[in-house]
Amino acid sequence: DCVTMETATQEIPLPESGGEPAEVKQEAPPAETVSTSDQAQAVVAAPVVAVDQPMPESDGTCRSEGCNKPVKKQSHYCTSHAGRRCQHDAGCHKFAVGRTSFCIAHGGGKQCAIEGCKKSAQASTDFCIGHGGGRRCQHETGCAKSAVGSTSFCKAHGGGKRCQLDGCTKSARGKTEFCVGHGGGRRCQYEGCTKSAVGSTPLCVVHGGGRRCQQLGCSRSAAGKTDFCITHGGGSPCKFEGCKKSSQAATPFCIGHGGGRRCQFGAGCNKLALSGTSYCRTHKDGPVAPGPMTESVMVAVAAVPTVVAPSFADISGISIVPVLPDAQSLSIPPALPDATGLPDAQAPVASQPLPILPPPPAAAAPPPEPV
Repeated sequence: DCVTMETATQEIPLPESGGEPAEVKQEAPPAETVSTSDQAQAVVAAPVVAVDQPMPESDGTCRSEGCNKPVKKQSHYCTSHAGRRCQHDAGCHKFAVGRTSFCIAHGGGKQCAIEGCKKSAQASTDFCIGHGGGRRCQHETGCAKSAVGSTSFCKAHGGGKRCQLDGCTKSARGKTEFCVGHGGGRRCQYEGCTKSAVGSTPLCVVHGGGRRCQQLGCSRSAAGKTDFCITHGGGSPCKFEGCKKSSQAATPFCIGHGGGRRCQFGAGCNKLALSGTSYCRTHKDGPVAPGPMTESVMVAVAAVPTVVAPSFADISGISIVPVLPDAQSLSIPPALPDATGLPDAQAPVASQPLPILPPPPAAAAPPPEPV
C-alpha cells in the first residue's frame, strides 16, 4: 500500500484592497511514495506534546471566599474548609471521621464496644467517655472521670482551662475565658435572660433549653442522664431499700430519707435548705450576729460567786450597788469615783441589764432512816 500526498489549498484575506479574498495555491512538495510500515514508525516516533494549564499561584492562604487562614498541608484550603463534611440530615458542618460519612457527634468513627451504645470510641480505647474510654483523671483520690483537654485531670480536680477572674478556680466554659458564674460560655437567647444556655440548645433550662422530660404533656427538664424529670422517675434513684423516688442534689437519698441540701444553721437543725441558700425557712436569716454581751463577758459573770442578799430590814438606810467580781460583801460597797467636775449628761445612757442567773440547786433531802 502506498500513500500519495496531494496539494493543499488555503484562502488568505487581503485587508488592504477590501475585495474578495484571493485564492492562493500553495504547492506541496512532490508526492513521494511511502510504505505503510514506514508511516507507522514515523507516527510512533513523533513526540507527544502535553500542554500544561497554568495554575494560579497560592499566597499560602485559604482559597475559600473571604477566608484568610493558612492552608492545610498539601491542600489549597485551611483546616476549616478542607476535608469531607458530615452528611447528617440536620445539616452538620463538622468533619467526617475516618471512613464514615459522619462526625463523632453523629456516630462517625469507631463506635463504642458496649452493646447498644451509639457513641464514638475515644482515643485509642474501645469505649466512649461514658463507658470509661479515653484518658481518665490522674488525681490521687482515684477519680474515674475523663481528663479534659491536654491536662491529666478532670474539671473538678483542676483540669482544662480555668476562669481568668482573680481568685476564681472554677473551669472556663466553652471557648470563653470565664466560668458560667462570671459570664463565660454561651448565654440564653431569651430576651432579658443572662443565664447559661444548656447543652446544644440556645436557651437555659427555665426557658426550655436542654433535654426535656419524655412524659406526655410534661415540659420539665430531664434529670441527669435519664429521659424523665424527677417527678416522673428521672435522675438517680434513692438508695434507701424499697424507695422509688429520685435522689436529691449530690446525695444518694431522696428528701424523705435525708437527701438534698440541709440547713447549715447548726447541728440541731436537719431541715431542707431553701433553694439558693444554706438555711431552712426557719433560719433563713442565717446565724444571729453576737450582741454587746459577748461570750467572754457571760463567762466572767457566771464566775462571780453567789451572794445571798440580806432582807429589806437589814439594808434600810444604805444604797444597793451592783455585785462586782472583787466584792466580797454588801456591807462594804466598793469606792466609787468622785463625780465632781464631770460634765452634765446630755442624754441617758442605755444600760445593759445583767443576766439573770439560775437559782442555786436545792439541797437534797436526807435519806429516810431505816425502820
